[in-house]
Amino acid sequence: MPVDPSYFKDPRRDQAYVVLAGLLANIALAIAGGLVIRAGVTGELGTFALAWLIVNAYMFGFQLMPVPGFDGAKLLAPFLPPRPREVFVNLEQYLVLFVLVIFFILAGPLLSIVNAFANVACNVAAGVDCFG
Repeated sequence: MPVDPSYFKDPRRDQAYVVLAGLLANIALAIAGGLVIRAGVTGELGTFALAWLIVNAYMFGFQLMPVPGFDGAKLLAPFLPPRPREVFVNLEQYLVLFVLVIFFILAGPLLSIVNAFANVACNVAAGVDCFG
């Protein structure tokens, strides 16, 4: 979701808070599904909880990718030197293009990275390997 940092009192710090809030929301939602799974619920509710867990784990992993426009890029940008940071941040306007390139050209290598992050989220939430 686009955020206008001009409304922040301290844009650098507050942007990090927004990014972390999104990532923590995905983890919290995954934990909610994981608690249902850990409780041993089966049937439709158990299937729904597993799907809920997997979707939120993937969202967490996908958002950590350092692709301009995603949360991972917003976490990485403050650590770049000024000129590369400016170029990197300005690439956010091409988010749709980056997503298309990721899905159709770089899907294999990047999917393994997303799976690793998502598996960590699954282990934290439910104590199981969802993508093992």
